[in-house]
Amino acid sequence: MDKKYPKGIYLFSFFVAALLFPSMVWAQVDTLGALFCKVKAESTVYPYILNAFAYIAGAFLAVRSILLFKRHAENPSQSQIVAGIAHFVGAGFLLSLPTVASLLQMSVMGNIPGAWSGACAAGAVVGASSLDVMMQNFVKNIHGPMSTLLSMISVIVGLTFIVKGLFAGVKTGTDPRASSPKTIIVNLVIGALLISIGGVLEDILLTIFGVSSVSNMSSFSGIAWSNFVGAGVNTTAADNTVKAILAFIQIIGLIAFLRGWLIVKAAVEGGGQATIPQGITHIIGGAMAINIDRMLKIIDKTFGTGIINP
Repeated sequence: MDKKYPKGIYLFSFFVAALLFPSMVWAQVDTLGALFCKVKAESTVYPYILNAFAYIAGAFLAVRSILLFKRHAENPSQSQIVAGIAHFVGAGFLLSLPTVASLLQMSVMGNIPGAWSGACAAGAVVGASSLDVMMQNFVKNIHGPMSTLLSMISVIVGLTFIVKGLFAGVKTGTDPRASSPKTIIVNLVIGALLISIGGVLEDILLTIFGVSSVSNMSSFSGIAWSNFVGAGVNTTAADNTVKAILAFIQIIGLIAFLRGWLIVKAAVEGGGQATIPQGITHIIGGAMAINIDRMLKIIDKTFGTGIINP
């Protein structure tokens, strides 16, 4: 399988979506948040296209497996039995890709968790009269759409890894380097984790904080400004800006969390300079950034600074 396959099949899916659903892909948008929602909506067609691609490839592999069995029967001295079995089993998995993905989720997670839930809707903006309001508008507009878009990207990449792992397994008996057990397993396992990213995130948050929910920055208790400026000072604008900054840090945390799993995969496969500790650092650090309000309270309590309101 060509290493450029994931990128190529995604570009192919975009053009197919543009032809089948032109109003969805090219509809005019007025904010970045709306743009992210459009990209997310367009990307939902990718799993169906990938499933169709896997089904067609599975059918061809099934036919080829029969030919390999035939060659083995006609000339046993040049054994094709291993390759034939690999093609036959791989064809069955590709023909039933949704079921295989569900089985992998059950095997890795113990259930079938989904991605981050929630409808994609850009946050409303208000007339900006100052830099702090501009910052609040920006984060409010993109926070929800970015979360759902990253969730969709995770599913897309995960499904692609699963298909890539199945194709690597098909090459057993014909290409030892491409069909190494390490390559097959890491693609299947990381793919299952990525399509189950919602459940994976909950498990990581539960492990770190003892709470599986993602923080809502609108309920952040805020900074104890009275320790710095005294009582009676209106700090509403500062509080709203701090909440916007923390919500933006959440977005960075989501990106880092996803990137961590990709780094772990590259490290296991031996690609580039990626290492497993780097990947774990991204995963743990991303989870901490996702619940940055809890991290601030933990740090504040640890050092006894009293900066954060209880």
